[in-house]
Amino acid sequence: MADGDAAYFSGPLQLIQIDDDGKCHLQENAAAILNQIPGRLAIVGIAGLYRTGKSFLLNRLLGLQDGFEIGPTINPCTKGLWIWGQPVQLAPDYFCVLIDTEGLGSTQRTASCDMQILSLCILLSSYFIYNSMGAIDEQAIDDLHLVLHLAKHIHVKSHRRNEEEKSADLAQYFPLFLWVLRDFHLRLADEPLGTLSQEYLERALQSVRGQDDKNKLRDVIKDVIRDLFRERDCATIVRPVVDEADLRNIQKLPYESLRPEFREQVEAFVKKVYMFLKPKKIDGQPINGAMLVELAGEYCKAINSRVVPTIQSAWTSVVQHQLRLSLRDAVQLYRSRMNETAMQHLPVSDEKPVGRRRRRLS
Repeated sequence: MADGDAAYFSGPLQLIQIDDDGKCHLQENAAAILNQIPGRLAIVGIAGLYRTGKSFLLNRLLGLQDGFEIGPTINPCTKGLWIWGQPVQLAPDYFCVLIDTEGLGSTQRTASCDMQILSLCILLSSYFIYNSMGAIDEQAIDDLHLVLHLAKHIHVKSHRRNEEEKSADLAQYFPLFLWVLRDFHLRLADEPLGTLSQEYLERALQSVRGQDDKNKLRDVIKDVIRDLFRERDCATIVRPVVDEADLRNIQKLPYESLRPEFREQVEAFVKKVYMFLKPKKIDGQPINGAMLVELAGEYCKAINSRVVPTIQSAWTSVVQHQLRLSLRDAVQLYRSRMNETAMQHLPVSDEKPVGRRRRRLS
């Protein structure tokens, strides 16, 4: 699944812990794993209301029955942000990391914590999956009210600009957006890659221009989704089983025992994700695992300082850190070469030969 020379971990690892005070803590074990990923990196992040089967979808992307935890109760299983400790290797220098997130809307968390989870997932991802139940109706739009605050909670630069410019700036840094509709019962007569489901999404995001306050708010939510997520798509998946008891214990059921239509649509979802997946880039520069760790750390620092995460400021810190590492490596290489040269020419009667070689090496 990944580079055999690296010591990866085939299991879930917490990447960012969010405590009860809303403080974000980057976890060392996950950071150590990510630091080993050398090449370009795509990051698939998933978010949605709790108990909607987010972890199941990530497990299918991994091709695993048991991976990220799936639980039968109404309590959210995932706290904070988690990664799978073994990246998916897509090419010799191209890897994919999966991020699972704590379910939104839990009574155990505040709206502020939900905003942090959603913001971090979007900031770190190159492909963002939003998972919800049923059709895109008024309730589904209402559940996405957090997107209204994204422009307030994520900035590109430290100085503020007008709302239209801010949305345009943010959009170029935002990931691809895939809205997955679970237990979907409408018949779209879909083609294999979901062209009709994409049309369904676009129709659902059209403004209705209603006069009452609720419809006005829904129109604003739709506008924000269209403005910030310029590349967007939709996937529909039917209910996996008919029996309610089986649904509560779906993590124990063999994948092959689930409804054929469900499995077909899940496999189409997996194909779609990997087909349109892109490396994570900032200002055109692909990032690697170490850069992802630095980015996550900078965003956590900003949130903990009650400062709005700023993409450009975080990226500047990442670049400066990489330059320091490159300088350190260059100095170490220079010293190593000088030591090798000096040892080859011992004994030395005077300093001139070594001085001449030093000039050639430098």
